[in-house]
Amino acid sequence: MEVGVWKGRFSKILLRDSDLSILYSVDTWDESYVKDKWKKNIHLAHDKAKNVLGKFGDRSVVVKDASKNAAQSFENEFFDFIYIDAGHDYESVKLDISSWWPKVRPMGIFAGHDYFHRSTKEWAVVKAVNEFVSENKLQLHITSETAKWKSWYVMKPKSQLNLGWINQDNPKILGIGLTKTGTRSLTSALKILGYKTCHYPWSLEEIDSHDASTDIPISCRFKSLDAMYPGSKFILTTRNFDDWIKTASMKPPDPHKPSLWKLDVRMSMYGVLHYDEAAYTRTWKRHHENVEKHFKNRLDDLLILDLGNEDKWGVICAFLGKDVPKIPYPWDGRNKASHLSHLWGNKSIKIL
Repeated sequence: MEVGVWKGRFSKILLRDSDLSILYSVDTWDESYVKDKWKKNIHLAHDKAKNVLGKFGDRSVVVKDASKNAAQSFENEFFDFIYIDAGHDYESVKLDISSWWPKVRPMGIFAGHDYFHRSTKEWAVVKAVNEFVSENKLQLHITSETAKWKSWYVMKPKSQLNLGWINQDNPKILGIGLTKTGTRSLTSALKILGYKTCHYPWSLEEIDSHDASTDIPISCRFKSLDAMYPGSKFILTTRNFDDWIKTASMKPPDPHKPSLWKLDVRMSMYGVLHYDEAAYTRTWKRHHENVEKHFKNRLDDLLILDLGNEDKWGVICAFLGKDVPKIPYPWDGRNKASHLSHLWGNKSIKIL
């Protein structure tokens, strides 16, 4: 669902670049809802949207109605994804949020556009969103630190009032390294040590059902997982930055359109869907700073494991209180990295 469509540009992007099976695009296209300067073009905008989105056939449903009225047409917890980009004044944003939030299913994504301050009373997206996030105790994500036209988004918890499905008496081992920092090798190592371990979990339920989990679905939400699972141990896998950025750039694009879970993970972690050197560089710096700051007074809960450390077994086992295995430390990914280097070379690959 997109609320606030105008000429259909973003609805087109959502349909083109995701695996959404169907997208509802809601807008009033009504002169009484827009400023004078937009009124003369409003019917052209509606026609443009219908033309652009009509090319997607049954995957696109265009709804001409006021936001609140349209919301009442759908059952609660109907949508996997809702994006708000209609009125930007405080009352309009609050009304859109209150109207559509109940319509998002648990674990669905609720998002919106234009999360930035502007020197006008008619622009109050930040205030309205911050109040909503605070009132509902949600984790707010912003898509970019530098872009002016930022988007905001949250993932709806499985239960708004109760997270009792989570076993808080079962501390986890959580690998919080970035892509290409040895997370697969860490996964194999933890399995050898006897832990039921998942590399790149696809849901919070999957995290809950394992002793240990690794990769960016963990890294992007390590603070909330720390609160969910008291007493957990965290392992930050890392490596030389120059080597990391070079290897990250060699990763070929995913041939499949990303699921909503993967979209949330990638955007939460990197702020982009595909490799971008500037975004990855910012993420590296920010993530390492955030991890070190978070565990500043809890050093016993964090292990920083450098990929170049020759005694990985020793430091991991000392950290977890395990005996050192009599087999070499696993090294998953080395052959893959060499293969990718041969295929792709030192190129930054983008599809957007």
